[in-house]
Amino acid sequence: MSIGFDNIEKQSWRPFFKVLRQAGPGWTLILLAQEGEPAGAPRPAGAAGTAGAAGTAGAAGTAGRRGGHVLHRSPPAGAETGQADAAVVRRQVWVLLVTPPGPAETEANREPTAADTLARAVREILPVSAQAAVKLADRLLEELDAPEPALAPHLVTVADAHLAGGRLAGAGVLLRESLRRPLPGDVAAELRTRLVHVLVAGGRTAEAITVARAAPPGQDGHDDARAALAFALSLHDPARAAPQPAPSAPPGAPGTAAGAPPTTAAGEAARTAAGEAAGTASKAVAEAPAGAVAAVAACALAGSAWRRGDAGQALRLARQAVTAADAGASPVWRMLVRLAHARRLMSCGRYAEAGDHIERAAGELSRPGAPSVYAPAPAIARAELLLRTGDLEQAVELAEAALRSAREMDAGLLVPLGHAVLAEARLRIGDLDRSRRHAEVPDRLRAAGRPCLWPVHPGWIQVRVAAESHGPRQAARLFAGAHAGPATYAPLLLDEPGAAVWLTRLGIAAGDDALTGRTLAAVEGLARRNPDLHRLAVAARHARALREKDVTALRRAAAEHPDPWDRAGALEDLAARLAAPPAADLAEAARRYQAALCLFERIGAVRDSERVRGRLRELGQEPAPLRQGRPLWRGFSETECLIALLVSQGLTNHQIAGRVSLSAHTVNYHLRKMFRKVGVNSRVELARLVNEAGRDSLPLPCASRALP
Repeated sequence: MSIGFDNIEKQSWRPFFKVLRQAGPGWTLILLAQEGEPAGAPRPAGAAGTAGAAGTAGAAGTAGRRGGHVLHRSPPAGAETGQADAAVVRRQVWVLLVTPPGPAETEANREPTAADTLARAVREILPVSAQAAVKLADRLLEELDAPEPALAPHLVTVADAHLAGGRLAGAGVLLRESLRRPLPGDVAAELRTRLVHVLVAGGRTAEAITVARAAPPGQDGHDDARAALAFALSLHDPARAAPQPAPSAPPGAPGTAAGAPPTTAAGEAARTAAGEAAGTASKAVAEAPAGAVAAVAACALAGSAWRRGDAGQALRLARQAVTAADAGASPVWRMLVRLAHARRLMSCGRYAEAGDHIERAAGELSRPGAPSVYAPAPAIARAELLLRTGDLEQAVELAEAALRSAREMDAGLLVPLGHAVLAEARLRIGDLDRSRRHAEVPDRLRAAGRPCLWPVHPGWIQVRVAAESHGPRQAARLFAGAHAGPATYAPLLLDEPGAAVWLTRLGIAAGDDALTGRTLAAVEGLARRNPDLHRLAVAARHARALREKDVTALRRAAAEHPDPWDRAGALEDLAARLAAPPAADLAEAARRYQAALCLFERIGAVRDSERVRGRLRELGQEPAPLRQGRPLWRGFSETECLIALLVSQGLTNHQIAGRVSLSAHTVNYHLRKMFRKVGVNSRVELARLVNEAGRDSLPLPCASRALP
């Protein structure tokens, strides 16, 4: 049942009493006041006949000290346990109507206590409001000052509430203090695993490894506990995660006690232990193909394969990790392995698949046992997807919100990711100062040994900022200092396939044949090694076409790039080549520049747009103005863009309907909407607009292929 009041002070308490009378004996009414509840709020004494006027001293006393009201009554013998209902009062009070805990939630022959009822209330309200759950969890914690062993599992409930409320620091203190108590082994293992996650999310992987390895015998075999240790190891020093033997620190050894800060020796031991991740991952996957350990192991192996330049093997292992997680892992692992897979799919240009994995990862946040310590991660991944698909404005907005959340939580593992997305977005927009400042954060944190949830390349952004600020020669020197040989190119070129084309342009502009040659050798080698990676193959052809001034190959690259920014760059390269003597075709060059301009404007790349406008003016052409200050095709759906393309080719409504699998009537409906969006009145005007802007300006990969 659901009860809602906009202002509890102006409403009668009678409906609450009626709820209790209808619910019958054994139910608990919890009124959790928000801040500012007026003193002396009425206690529902009229419910004495059903739920008890005073309740137990512990529950009522705890609630009274917090300004709320809890009435508790143990169920009579033989009472059936119903389902709990929670009702949210929008502004003033939370109201929970909670069933008494049933036999499955309490030990045999033990009457439910106030702590049992509060624990159930916390679990019920947690998916609805983390902040309200934290308030109830604080009351529950007072009931657990000296807990019986039977009540120890409620400590996990308290910790989960604090984690869901974004209180990583407070949860870490609570978890450390709880682990000092005598606890059942399974409860201690769950608390230790959560502490490891808190430390990892905070970017303190060395300390997390120390805590995980300090688990006494019997607690280190828990699937989530083993997965948490493997995850911390894989993040701590992924570059050194190679098969090699490493001694295990014995439980209770000096410097490894739970909660102790990592000493220098402990930190070095953790760094050495990082080599165990890849060495044991294959064995873990073979022994247990499903569950958390197998998922984390396969994900670690995927990362190792990606860094070696074997994208095909990395994607296969990533799919295996997702399957293993779905088959028996908790939500935290299902979320993390999906996000890791999504980022690699983005790098391959498979944006629809990546988006699906990101949405499913975000969905794990609403499940019981949700991975709240990594809550901003799906939003950061979604912002990166928006960035790659050309929606810079939305990418910036989402990344800034996620970064604020990560900072408030003190989630140091995620902070560099938010800054990396914002650095790239600001660079594309043309805000060099802010891009530089954002890029400095992950660079500084990496220099301090702080890990990231997934790889970022702040140096790559800094090189491009240097090219804009100080010219190509200084940027080329800066890049050469960071990448001494082709072997260091693989992670960058796989994560950022557009980097190969940009570096080729840089080498040509700087007169650095060595840089151009190394880049071509690296990208073409990766393309040969990964023949199924379409985006990498397009980048390799584009880079080769730049060096060899191949107009035909540049046309092909402009048609095939899946990334709108890369596609616009290819159109600009093609236009520059067409405008070059001796066989210059200035009319076609102008059309290609205009198409590139429309794409840059659509994605909000201000600096690139201004550069292309200048080149159009050099050809004596005035750039087509924006409509109402907005990029021409912004707001068009994919279907509308395809219809506009077909209209520009002279097809009738019936012919278009057959191409797009719609009725002629629906095509006509779309056309009327499109006319309003771009301010035209007829198909002829729309076709002329498409042809003037260039069919490449339509945000469709297939649009460029339709060019004559």
